[in-house]
Amino acid sequence: MMIPHHRQAVEMAQLAATRAADPRVKEVAAKIAATQDPEIATMTKWLTDRSRPTAAAMNHGGASGMTTTTDMDKLKAASGTEFDRQFLTLMIEHHNGAVRMAAEEAAKGGDAELKRLAETIKQGQTAEVATLQKMLTG
Repeated sequence: MMIPHHRQAVEMAQLAATRAADPRVKEVAAKIAATQDPEIATMTKWLTDRSRPTAAAMNHGGASGMTTTTDMDKLKAASGTEFDRQFLTLMIEHHNGAVRMAAEEAAKGGDAELKRLAETIKQGQTAEVATLQKMLTG
């Protein structure tokens, strides 16, 4: 489930290039895309190497932090400071969902490579949440 989760984050991040007003939002969004694209490739390769399916159904909303279709549509329609606020709010929730999924994999997973990746995701996105929260409130 982390693959579609990351894909959605990359989609959200790519919107910032043309819609964000704050250059810091553009910068953090670019970093999110640059980090998560290679992670998607790593997870896809892991599944492919084990002859497992690489496509998973999108779960819009819920514990995974996936952004709903309605909220994605609102984000796509927004620009300027309104986009910045929506992006930061949605990405905090999205990242928190990823942190929960990664923490579960790191604690209960059976594959050492995936456990390491999960820990990397957990640490990276926890740090990004702190940055996003500061940007949203300050």
